[in-house]
Amino acid sequence: MIRIREMLDRNGEPVPIFLHGNRYGYRINVTHPDIEPHWMRWRETFGESTHFPVSDECRLEFEKSFVRYFFVHLPPDRRPAELSAVYAEIFPLEDGSKEQPEESGQ
Repeated sequence: MIRIREMLDRNGEPVPIFLHGNRYGYRINVTHPDIEPHWMRWRETFGESTHFPVSDECRLEFEKSFVRYFFVHLPPDRRPAELSAVYAEIFPLEDGSKEQPEESGQ
């Protein structure tokens, strides 16, 4: 079950789940308290050390799988707009349209 809470840092600023303008092209904030357990479990599952940085390819593969899972399992009315934008960026439709198909949670 994915549970994402609105988190605030020490200064009262929101801790973002999605990153914008990251110089490495990352889209997910893996240090967010609700994302980090998924990130660490994914690293362990795929044999990546949790003590050393992972490659960019590994990080981007996690982001693709996590965004796909997150998008499919959240009903359309509960999806953050940022999630839909990131999903469309990672998984563009074949016909080039911007509209993503509705996924049923059943």
